[in-house]
Amino acid sequence: WKDKELQGFWESLGGQIALVIQNCRLYEESVQERLAYAQRVESLELIKEIDRLVLTEMDIQKVFEKICRLVMSVIPCDRVTVVRVDEEKEEFEYIAGWGVDFPKGFRVPMKKTDARWVVIRKSPVYRPDLSKETLVPFDRELFKQGFQSDLRLPIKSHGKVTALLNLGSYFN
Repeated sequence: WKDKELQGFWESLGGQIALVIQNCRLYEESVQERLAYAQRVESLELIKEIDRLVLTEMDIQKVFEKICRLVMSVIPCDRVTVVRVDEEKEEFEYIAGWGVDFPKGFRVPMKKTDARWVVIRKSPVYRPDLSKETLVPFDRELFKQGFQSDLRLPIKSHGKVTALLNLGSYFN
């Protein structure tokens, strides 16, 4: 090959490689957009299923158990529980879920768990790394069971937190 032919070859090859890289980026973006869309559709399906469940099921215990299963199908986690807020006794009562070593009906004084902050603030609490937290007695027990992170969400009725949906993971 002559120098001009070699230069033309390299320029052509460089342009083709740039085009391949650009197409790969566009493909990756389209895959990410499709995944995000699929997640939105899945979330909407979950909301629709929960709405249907709440409208058709009369037993609140069964509603919460099914909600826990639905959450588990969408969010990867190792624990999903629902606890009822008993403000008179200042306790949480475990009423539904799976992934913990406590029986249904188990009660925890609010002062022994940071879940009380969800009730006080009426907003979620996310703790991505429990090993970096100062844990109160009940939360220490969950940490001993292997949970490394958790998310606690308020369930409200008429502006008042009546229950909590709790998710926990062995990974942070």
